[in-house]
Amino acid sequence: MAAVYESSDGQWIIYNNGIKTYFATQAEAMNMSEKLTFATEVQEFSTAISLLVEKLPTFQKVWADREYLSGAGEKAITDADLESLGITKVQLTAFITPFASELQDFMGNQPVTQADYAATLSALRTDV
Repeated sequence: MAAVYESSDGQWIIYNNGIKTYFATQAEAMNMSEKLTFATEVQEFSTAISLLVEKLPTFQKVWADREYLSGAGEKAITDADLESLGITKVQLTAFITPFASELQDFMGNQPVTQADYAATLSALRTDV
């Protein structure tokens, strides 16, 4: 939440990204602070999605070039390789192939196949 201060003359101030905004009451300032916090979180979320979408082709290229799925012997990723991460090859593959492709299609305004993509993400999340 953007910081709210009371000035010596009784006005309320929000100082956010180098811009001071003045308010007559604390309630008005707090309301604006909540709005700024919400908008900032939406900006951060939009940035995170954009960065992910930009990286998807790289993930898929590395996946294919290094033969992690189809490679023989030491090249192929196995469940044992991923054990310390608490995920399986099937879960990783579900992200790299169908999920990544469908997300790229969605962002490119192309038709997508319906599936339980939330389960794909849930299996790989590290924040919950």
